[in-house]
Amino acid sequence: MLRLACAELGWADETVGNDKGDLFWAVTEAETAERLVRLKPRQRLARIPGMARLCQKRPFALLMRAAQERDPGAFRFWPRTWVFPEDDAPSSATFQREGPLIYKPSDGAQGDGIVLLNSHAEMKRKLAAAGSGPDCVLQSYLAEPLLLDGLKFDVRLYVLVTSLSPLRVLCCTEGLVRVCTKTYEAPSSRNSHLLNAHLTNYSVNKYEAGYQHDDDPFAGDRGTKRSLRAVWSHLETLGYDAAGMEREMHAVVAKTCAAMAGALRDEDEAMPASSLWPPQEQHGAAASFAGGRGGRAGPAASAGPAGGEKGVTQCFQLLGFDLMFSDNKAAEADAPRVHLLEVNCKDRKSVV
Repeated sequence: MLRLACAELGWADETVGNDKGDLFWAVTEAETAERLVRLKPRQRLARIPGMARLCQKRPFALLMRAAQERDPGAFRFWPRTWVFPEDDAPSSATFQREGPLIYKPSDGAQGDGIVLLNSHAEMKRKLAAAGSGPDCVLQSYLAEPLLLDGLKFDVRLYVLVTSLSPLRVLCCTEGLVRVCTKTYEAPSSRNSHLLNAHLTNYSVNKYEAGYQHDDDPFAGDRGTKRSLRAVWSHLETLGYDAAGMEREMHAVVAKTCAAMAGALRDEDEAMPASSLWPPQEQHGAAASFAGGRGGRAGPAASAGPAGGEKGVTQCFQLLGFDLMFSDNKAAEADAPRVHLLEVNCKDRKSVV
């Protein structure tokens, strides 16, 4: 996709070792750190230092919880989440009161390792299997989601952060709607193993018999992967306020990006930038989370923005926000309609 964009814009695609370019693309944290040192004032780097670690499920959940504690009303869109090994495991009463929970490994991607837990006993077995001090989160399950023709779906909204200081964020008007391949039923011990009814991930659904491939970008009523604009049009025909739903998503993005920028600029005591950057191979134990709810770094970590001044002014990154809507009829009148599931900074850019 990058090469297609370069060709469309008339840009030259140079080798990795080139130092004379204007825009540089890095993949790993090590590549980001190496290029950051060599970055000249006029150049830009397509990776924000510290973002990869911040988007892992455990540190991101710690960040969002701190934001909720500061402003509970503004961050109601973030589901209740337990972070391990910091937190005590939820009790059996929690399952009775709130229903199922989702187990997510901190560094998992594309649905890998995600398990739906329906009982306290299932949770205990899963945490025991994960070993001592599991690096994971448990998240409340949205049991009454908005459905498309009986199928659960979520939205991958693409967000471009062009600068952290000042914070500049652009939301793409188009996005990807990922639809499950099996009719949704409220989760229970009888159906929790049917991941293609509960997880929207492409990697989970692409091999299912119900997978529908559709190349029409204007078809909002069919296909397992649909364009966001087409789904908005389809929802409008069903009586939904698509424009209002889009505004709610953008509000969630704005609040979340502000919280993330605060951590990366080293302005959030609950998530110091030194716990996110430099890469662990360069910084040793000081770059890892040292325990405790804030994940504070060890004494060897340096203060200041992740990646220094270049990191917050000369770097940008494309993020994928995964969002889900609750069913308005089922939700409480003052309940949030849109929910943030996670933020992905390693979204695939290949054309398939």
